[in-house]
Amino acid sequence: MTPTPTDLLTRHAPVLDPSDDPSMDAVLARVLADDHPRRVLPGPRVRRRVLLGAGVAALTTGAVALPAALRREDAAVQALRRIAVTAGSRPATPLAPGRFMHLVTVDNPDGREFWITGSPGRDVYPRRLESWTAADGTIWRHDTENDGREYFYRFDHQAADGSLSDVSPSTLAGLPHDGEELLRTVRRRLGGRGGDEPPFLYLVEAVRVGYAPPPVQRALVDALSRLDVSGAVRSRSGDGRPCLRVSFTTAERGGRVSYLCFDEATAEFVESGDVIDGRTVFSSVVTARDLVDEVPAEVVEKGADTPQG
Repeated sequence: MTPTPTDLLTRHAPVLDPSDDPSMDAVLARVLADDHPRRVLPGPRVRRRVLLGAGVAALTTGAVALPAALRREDAAVQALRRIAVTAGSRPATPLAPGRFMHLVTVDNPDGREFWITGSPGRDVYPRRLESWTAADGTIWRHDTENDGREYFYRFDHQAADGSLSDVSPSTLAGLPHDGEELLRTVRRRLGGRGGDEPPFLYLVEAVRVGYAPPPVQRALVDALSRLDVSGAVRSRSGDGRPCLRVSFTTAERGGRVSYLCFDEATAEFVESGDVIDGRTVFSSVVTARDLVDEVPAEVVEKGADTPQG
């Protein structure tokens, strides 16, 4: 007897225990954790059927379509979009005149060297970068190398729609509140060059700074979910905080994979990094992000000597 499409779906569909929570969040959580018990499919004479959507899925070229939320890549996308929803529900942290977003990141906190074949040299890590961003987009920065060397900078905001560095408060506040529309806007401003790499880099920096209005922050994270998300696992940041680690790949990267870590409870961006051939070659951990009333006098004084465009 020729098997019907329903019979074929039944053979290949995942088996869910009736006692399980049938909600998609529960299924997604088990997929992300990858620690749910493996179940043995019943023998050929006993079949258990699950409802796949609101109808029978179509068969094409003999392939069987499983629910999207059960595929790891799609599970990662859904997890990132949950982070986006959380980001949109957080209180606003507006940068009023006279206040500054204080951000501290530590590159390669474990001291590993950052080296890629063909690069001109190796930097010394860990490296600490501390910045203060004003409402008009001016940034003061104090960098401290592992060997004690210090550098001071001032970056004056220049409105430039085609710039990867234009993440000033006013620019971010003017971005769309819809993720798909925001991604189109970013691509247009960047001139559509370089495939997904420039938009990815821009979105990461825009999310990292932490002062975009909540509706924009939600759209920024949602826009990231529309790029090449390749997986998500629960992990820990370089300073030990639990976080959801989301990986991205693009055609321009070859074997390099970038990852972003988010605090699932607060949607705060806590770390980013790059992995090549399974080895983490670079990580940048956000160790502080808060609003302050002033920039240290030493940073203002020494930064004035090195204005950057």
